[in-house]
Amino acid sequence: MFWMIAGLMSLAAAAAAAWPMLRGQQRSTAVALLTIVLVVGLAAGIYAANGRPDVPSGRSASMDIDAMVASLATRLEQQPEDLDGWKILGRSYLNLGRFDEAAAALERAIALEDAANADTLVDYGVALTRAGGQTVPPKAIAAFENAVTIAPMNPNALFWSGIGAANRGDTALAADRWEQVLATDPPAEIRDMLTQRIATWRGEPVPALPA
Repeated sequence: MFWMIAGLMSLAAAAAAAWPMLRGQQRSTAVALLTIVLVVGLAAGIYAANGRPDVPSGRSASMDIDAMVASLATRLEQQPEDLDGWKILGRSYLNLGRFDEAAAALERAIALEDAANADTLVDYGVALTRAGGQTVPPKAIAAFENAVTIAPMNPNALFWSGIGAANRGDTALAADRWEQVLATDPPAEIRDMLTQRIATWRGEPVPALPA
């Protein structure tokens, strides 16, 4: 349940960040959504790291984030099998805008869990996408598609695989995926944005947003 809520919060952030450009031409969709800031917050990463028994406690909430991330990266050099650590590091880098490093850390996590976790695959794909600038690279598309295969109703996997499909011109598949996101009953703001874009992809009249 927690991860479902986190996924929907991520979609809410996506809607807020992307909406100004989503109202424009269809080709702007992928570019707009590259600006999404994930709601897998860095604070959660700090909490998770500090909550581990092998990490010193008592750190101030005002500690330097870069130092915290650097400390975690150093620890992982000594504990390379720490799956949770690699996930936290990857998501921390992602929130800091260090996308190449995020992708590298998440790739380590994917290897440790045999590419069996949809959320990690989505985070990895997002890191690759944001590192790529204005396109969704093939490795990111593959990660999103693998995530959908593992977790067919994962909102983030469906959302990003839809972006990947639209980016390569398969708007029918993109619409299918976002209709599946609608089936997860997202908040109203997200539903409105999804409905408008789906209509555009289907070539149907675009419904007006509520006043």
